Amino acid sequence: MSTVLPAVAFERRMTITPAFDKRHKDPSKNYGIGSSELRMVLLGPLGATQFVAYTGWYLPQNMMDVLERELSFREQHGHRLSLPLIGVDVGYHAPHAQYDDQEKRECDLLPGGACYYDGSSLRADEWASILIAEGSERIWTMLEEEYRERFVTPEDGRC
Repeated sequence: MSTVLPAVAFERRMTITPAFDKRHKDPSKNYGIGSSELRMVLLGPLGATQFVAYTGWYLPQNMMDVLERELSFREQHGHRLSLPLIGVDVGYHAPHAQYDDQEKRECDLLPGGACYYDGSSLRADEWASILIAEGSERIWTMLEEEYRERFVTPEDGRC
């Protein structure tokens, strides 16, 4: 017997943070270089699900350093370092603890500025490959599936 799940009003948020070059001669102030970060968040009335990936888009002045590091890695290990898009996280932000001893943390997504968060970096590389092959609509669908698995009660279909 299949359960009909209620319609849920979702908000989609997709942001791309800028790449950075925060290198410094003082090691205590050296934060290195980083690529732009893609964050896709699906917000619903009971929480949020997210997918985060590093884009591989660096500041122009950092591209030679990144390419040299990549080539060096290939020479040492005999293969390429990673996909151009690196999956970082598939996770959720919940207003209530999802397991014993889960700690509340600051949150920029849920009302009140706090949530219970958990995620998986292992699943994120698979999602990055799916994004490349199938596009963003597939990721939005997967985020909705994650949301329903996490927050919708299967017995009665209620959120």
